[in-house]
Amino acid sequence: MLKNKTQEIEELSIHKGISICSMIGLHTIIWWMSKGNDGFIIKNWDKYEFILTPYVLFFGWLSLSFAFTSGFSFHLWIFNKSNFPNLFSIIKRVLFLFIVGWFLNPKSWYIFQFLSVSMALSYLLIKYFCIEFIWIFTFLSPFGANILRYFHLPWEGSYLEAILIGDKNGLYFWPFFPWYFLFGCGILFRDIKLKVSKKSRNLMIKIFLILSLSFLNIGEFFKIIMPTIDLTHFWGTGIFQPNLFQFFSWSALIINSFIAVEFVSKFNFKKIFYAFKKIGEYSLIIYIIHYKFFVSYVFLYKNDDFSRLFILILLQILFSIFIGVILDFFIKKVYMEKQIEKKKNAWQTSNI
Repeated sequence: MLKNKTQEIEELSIHKGISICSMIGLHTIIWWMSKGNDGFIIKNWDKYEFILTPYVLFFGWLSLSFAFTSGFSFHLWIFNKSNFPNLFSIIKRVLFLFIVGWFLNPKSWYIFQFLSVSMALSYLLIKYFCIEFIWIFTFLSPFGANILRYFHLPWEGSYLEAILIGDKNGLYFWPFFPWYFLFGCGILFRDIKLKVSKKSRNLMIKIFLILSLSFLNIGEFFKIIMPTIDLTHFWGTGIFQPNLFQFFSWSALIINSFIAVEFVSKFNFKKIFYAFKKIGEYSLIIYIIHYKFFVSYVFLYKNDDFSRLFILILLQILFSIFIGVILDFFIKKVYMEKQIEKKKNAWQTSNI
């Protein structure tokens, strides 16, 4: 069991690393293409659309998988201990993520605030009810925004509306509905892995792959799977408030990518995945450095030379690998020194 959990943690780190690298790529392209220094208004998109669209879609869909991997990680955390985490433990994690989100983007609602609320709700549902409530809530969440809009609640333009279903201007990212669906699917994906036999699990994955690929082909045929890009506000409603068909299509792509990476990582490709693993292990620190410091560099040096753009993306990823390896080295060194000191003290005590 320990070996399986260790392997799960390693695979999860690989997923997080790929997601962080995708976020770096997406942010850098949009910052580079932005008219000002806010990353919202995009210039010359028609001129470079043919070149950049595949990269934006690829990086975008993979970066959205961070919500899914966070749900998987949350399940791994709460069911990885002999005792279920107490309320104080979840409050610490929720507050920490909330503060990180505020630090990165104090004027808006960010992915870390979204994750903190998702964690708090999931914890309460599992602790005071049962995990089956996660199933119900997850599959209702994509419809939550439409349901709440139908009732015309007296909150139009309020902060509560913005963080639950998104505002009309799209200035608040990651509204709870529909994005909790991905977080909840991450929880359920690991729950299935624990409770369902390998044979049944493989059958479920095959059925999901067939259904999702059929769904994606239908979407591509009718040209309704692509996000609606607003050149006056790239991170607006077209990205974070998609229609249901777009949302389910993107979710299918995200979960398929998770399954694909999990399948490939079982082979002996440790050297290939080592870089992603190290980035994933220190994803929070790396993301903060990327978002708070590299953004200024991108705005400072952006021009029409696309070779410089892709070099900048590569340099950020290489720098992220460097940070992951260095942090890993020093943390393990401190840990080993503490273990040696502990054994030394225990030996001295036994000889008194």
